[in-house]
Amino acid sequence: QVLLQNTPVILLDEPTSSLDIGHESQLLQMLRDLCREGRGVLTAVHNLNSAAEYCDRIIMLHQGRIVSSGTPREVFTEEHLRSWYQTEVRLGTNEATGSLVVTALPKRSSGAGVHVHLIGGAGSAVALTRELYLLGCTISGGAAHELDSDAKIWESLGAEYVTVPAFGEIDRFSFQRAEAMVKQADITILCSFPVGSGNQANLELAKRAKRLVIAEEPLERTFFTSEAQQLFESLKDNSPSVPTHDIADLVRELAGRKNKE
Repeated sequence: QVLLQNTPVILLDEPTSSLDIGHESQLLQMLRDLCREGRGVLTAVHNLNSAAEYCDRIIMLHQGRIVSSGTPREVFTEEHLRSWYQTEVRLGTNEATGSLVVTALPKRSSGAGVHVHLIGGAGSAVALTRELYLLGCTISGGAAHELDSDAKIWESLGAEYVTVPAFGEIDRFSFQRAEAMVKQADITILCSFPVGSGNQANLELAKRAKRLVIAEEPLERTFFTSEAQQLFESLKDNSPSVPTHDIADLVRELAGRKNKE
């Protein structure tokens, strides 16, 4: 009935609160079409992603006061949202529409106090990254190739990491950046990923760790050069191999010893 009225301005109070995702999208699209026809819509919403997708301007209310106004990207910053909602969030982009996407991160355990550096590739560090992040560890990663799913999850969690161009070799500058993280970390995990000339330097990087653990997977590792195979065998001779599903327990033990010191 409201939409059928030929009024220049429409005021709506949480019009999508009882709608499923399909009807919510349909309604908001209709409202956007009316705006394009020259009418105005002012609506209250709680779904930040819907607001970012369909609204041209956001007015953020907090405890009854206007605390910010502007475009979605001006208002929805990680710093603002963390302060207003008292939760950790990450911002991304909807690849289909280009609009902002707000993701609330799950609550982490507190007090782990352990810095873990992950040397991964080909998605080998994704599951461990999630598990160790929720455990409360400080995560760093690299060097990984751009667009690798390991790099994507490190970015989504706000972790410090190093990347090199896709299909490129790890250059000296990238190696040195990653080396600094390895030396700062309490423990470095060498994940199971295929090793060739492009990422062979990651095995050299693992040699710099103050404490290295080799993640053991059921599948056999793949090496595309004999030199990489030899480097890995030398690492195995001097570092423990631990099944991937046991690494979180190992980090918990390390955290317990660290907290007692």
